[in-house]
Amino acid sequence: MNALLEKLRDQARDLWTRIQETSLFMSLRERYEALSARVQKAIILAGSLIAIIFLLSFPYSYISSSQNSLSSFEENRELIRGLLKASSSLKEPSPLPPEISSDDLSSLITRSLEEFHLVPEQVGGVQAIADKLTNLVPDQVKQTGISLTLKKLNIKQIVEISHRLQTLNPGTKVIGMDIKANATSHYFDVIYRIASFSIPTVSVPEAPGRGGKTRPMPKAQKDESEGEG
Repeated sequence: MNALLEKLRDQARDLWTRIQETSLFMSLRERYEALSARVQKAIILAGSLIAIIFLLSFPYSYISSSQNSLSSFEENRELIRGLLKASSSLKEPSPLPPEISSDDLSSLITRSLEEFHLVPEQVGGVQAIADKLTNLVPDQVKQTGISLTLKKLNIKQIVEISHRLQTLNPGTKVIGMDIKANATSHYFDVIYRIASFSIPTVSVPEAPGRGGKTRPMPKAQKDESEGEG
């Protein structure tokens, strides 16, 4: 890190030296020195304010993006809670989609990235997350987690990919992401944590006269049927 900072300082000094040697800089410097002291101070103050505003615009954009993501997550969490509560009270099938495996979810995510035309070096990989992702949903809801690593993205790509992953299907949500500056460029590396919420399915015998075959049935619905019996 120190070597990188030293290299940046050397490049900045070289650039400033070349700028000072240009005829345009010399002409502007002569005009500046010909101005009164009051006007010179006003120019310095205005330039300082512009520089401060420019530097503050970067962290402000990151904070604003993080707040928007947090608000979206809280809205989705409350939506899932409301849907599950309504489903339980009305004894209707869960609004969540059918169960999906980690491999199927990984394939779905990979296909969704094709529309962004990323080069191979930008796709760091897709990995399954074995641990439970959140405690904010009931235990009967299955959680399938995926970690997606992408590299050298700009701010627009980060936002657009986040929105695309958020809308893969009704049960798939982006529950978190880590953003850090890329070590070799002015872009960013991002790790998305994606969760698919679903109701596990189990096989139950069909009614007599249908060959004794089995059919999939949502686990939550099966539990309700046993409770009524």
